[in-house]
Amino acid sequence: MKSPFFLFLLLSCLSSLAFAQSPTQATITATAAPSSEAYRSFTFNGAWCWFSDPRAVYYEGAHKRTYSGWVDNFGDLHVAWYDHETKEIHSQVLFDSLEVDDHDNPSLLFDAEGRLLVFFNRHMMGYQPLYLVKASEPESIDHFGEVKELYLNDPDQPDMHHTYTNPIRLSAEANRLYLFWRGVDGKPSYSFSDDLGETWSKGKVFFMPEAIYRFRRPYTKIWSDGKSRIHFVVTDGHPRNEPQNSLYYFYLENGAFFKANGDRIKALADGPVQPTEADKLYDAATTGHKAWNWDIAADEQGYPVIAFAKFPDDSTHVYCYARWDGKKWRTYELVNSGGWFPQTMEGVTEPEPNYSGGMSIDHEDPNVLYLSVKRDSVFEIERWETANGGKKWTITPVTRGSSKDNVRPFAVRGAEAGNPLQVLWMQNTVYHHFAYASQLKDRMKGSWKDRFQTAIQMGLPNEKITDPLDPDQILPLMRQVADWQLANPRRNLDPRDWHYGAFFTGLMAFYQLTGEQRYRNEMYNQGQQYGWRPMEDILHADRIPIMDVWADLYAERPESGMLDLSRFAMDVHLATP
Repeated sequence: MKSPFFLFLLLSCLSSLAFAQSPTQATITATAAPSSEAYRSFTFNGAWCWFSDPRAVYYEGAHKRTYSGWVDNFGDLHVAWYDHETKEIHSQVLFDSLEVDDHDNPSLLFDAEGRLLVFFNRHMMGYQPLYLVKASEPESIDHFGEVKELYLNDPDQPDMHHTYTNPIRLSAEANRLYLFWRGVDGKPSYSFSDDLGETWSKGKVFFMPEAIYRFRRPYTKIWSDGKSRIHFVVTDGHPRNEPQNSLYYFYLENGAFFKANGDRIKALADGPVQPTEADKLYDAATTGHKAWNWDIAADEQGYPVIAFAKFPDDSTHVYCYARWDGKKWRTYELVNSGGWFPQTMEGVTEPEPNYSGGMSIDHEDPNVLYLSVKRDSVFEIERWETANGGKKWTITPVTRGSSKDNVRPFAVRGAEAGNPLQVLWMQNTVYHHFAYASQLKDRMKGSWKDRFQTAIQMGLPNEKITDPLDPDQILPLMRQVADWQLANPRRNLDPRDWHYGAFFTGLMAFYQLTGEQRYRNEMYNQGQQYGWRPMEDILHADRIPIMDVWADLYAERPESGMLDLSRFAMDVHLATP
């Protein structure tokens, strides 16, 4: 019989192994949770980066709805809402064929009357503007005004990049709109509007690192209470280029920048903040580990709360939680999240080794974090909560046993405690690289079929189907099947062949029944991708089903030349005995 000491030692070892990834004190409340596939999809085809925010907002007026947006792998930019009362999802394409790049995701802002303003950008196409489009009616995404092109960078400066949009409205400044982006030479920039976005001030840089090299681009996370104060956490640059990538904090209020302790730095009009003027909340030169910012919020006292990752090496991503307690910064290591999440292609050095699974702070309760952590070889979503400022944590798994990586969680802004939809995240079927462009072909050795295939999942379980013939369960079942099929495409099959022709015939009927436009858009994109050209052996009956689908799509949204080749193919069929 083994001694009690031996059993104690064995249990201690097992316990230490179970929590080997967690440098801080943490208790897991449960080991079981649904897989990510058991949750409802906001979309089966959508992706986002983490530097354009907010990505999702809860707004309650005449309706109770969560709004979000994304870019799909055909480059279309979408905005959508989920209605908490009817359980419906409604989406619109705001911009067709913008760019296949997850850095282009929209950021959302409501005006004082409840009309949605959507900001977005291109990422890899050189001299391009920012974009703004406004909803015509409160709480509606059915009709929008024209897309405004915002060339806000100083035209006398080189490198006219406009990337990442972060809009903020301050009620204490007569609802002035601020817009922050990465601008001239990659520097954090801002502009403001006093007429709800009709006109904008000339863009200016608000943070300027030492000019060690060209296009040194600090990464910025921004948050505001919507009243008077805007919080910033900024890096030196990209961690790929910065062996010592530190983090800096400051806030803007009443036209001036301040440190966390309230010491005034300078007026907004007096030029950009220098790193030496801001709070250095994380010093990479001291730790020897570069960092990257993930989120920023403020507690009930207005003190900043920051989530970031640090990298002892590129395969070790340690999540950290920092708070200002009124006197000093306190930082806690949480967990080694498990390295980067992109699926590195064979024979290629990973180009984005600092792409962590991701972190998001619950801005309604900054004692709560949502993390993407690698568990049993898969990135899973977890909810972490602290009751003592970050010293100890309680971990509640959101997903477990998933077959796909779950990354870049986002805590829905405005979702108070009790709101059933608290978090969204990306679920990856394929993610080699953030874009389909020259970088994918040259650096990744990929093709069009290797572009990202990701879904946006909601923290709401799928409706349980107990009787597939129950009239009340037929539509939820059809939706779950459609979402699964579209999130898991058979990339070895030509989407114009009979397999997809038959599936799209059913999907078209489902769209016509529900009006959920994301399904129509997916079929439309497939047709556009092939120039509405059927497969070559047009006399084969297997080529006909997709033409029938295209005819239905034409009736919904006609495009010049859309049916020319289908008409030719059918004429040949009818003329051939």
